[in-house]
Amino acid sequence: YWHEQRSFAVRHLREVGFGKTQMEDMILDELRDLLKLFGEQKGCSVSMGLSFAPSVLNVLWVLSTGSRFSSRDDPRLHRLLHALKARSKAFDMAGGTLNQFPWTRFFAPERSGYNLILRLNADLRQIFLVSIFN
Repeated sequence: YWHEQRSFAVRHLREVGFGKTQMEDMILDELRDLLKLFGEQKGCSVSMGLSFAPSVLNVLWVLSTGSRFSSRDDPRLHRLLHALKARSKAFDMAGGTLNQFPWTRFFAPERSGYNLILRLNADLRQIFLVSIFN
């Protein structure tokens, strides 16, 4: 089963550039932008999460949508990063209260995090739909 899944993943990743110079060039472009950012902030402290996240997301975004965010200041990029970060904060390592006790959404939707997840999912869906139809 693992071998079948691996071959499927590798085959489809190759279709979008995995293992080809095109993908390497794309990653190197992001790396150059990141190094330029570090050069501009020379002598200052740098938040690694805030620096790396847009670069990594941009590479993944190109692989999944075929286009990249125009710049590190793109509002869609920041909106997506914020939604993903908020969504990951909503769950602990065990999946959060909602995952452990899914029935809590019926009598405590706000406290269980159910409403938060609905809002974040709607926001993510909107971001994805804009990218799909543009």
